[in-house]
Amino acid sequence: MAVQLNIIQVQENDDSVTLVAKLTFSGNYVNPTGDNIDFTTIIGASAAGGPGVAALNTSKNPRQFLASAPALQGTISRGSGAGGYDITFVPGNALNANAVFVWTAAGTQLGSGAYPAAITGDTQITLTATFDKLL
Repeated sequence: MAVQLNIIQVQENDDSVTLVAKLTFSGNYVNPTGDNIDFTTIIGASAAGGPGVAALNTSKNPRQFLASAPALQGTISRGSGAGGYDITFVPGNALNANAVFVWTAAGTQLGSGAYPAAITGDTQITLTATFDKLL
């Protein structure tokens, strides 16, 4: 029951900030509530750097992720290793209360228990989440 976030990229737009993070799954999945994503674990953390990393707050580290309100929306992309599973993100009402749901090829939610190897072994699962810009 753990989803770890690793920042890949932070993009600043006129009125929003977009975070792209790699997701690493471990432990057990919980049906029917899904697994939790806690953005407070990466507040102030920096992206690895490289092309496309933009400042969220130019007076701070230009690669820091800063947010004070929950995500507005988000999507999850998966690599070819998670074949047969669909993973969805549902924004919560707080930075530390967001959900990830895993669905089987048959369209049913994954049962409670250990994450399948197809998910824990997929290194290309990414979350793109949009937040209101701090003004």
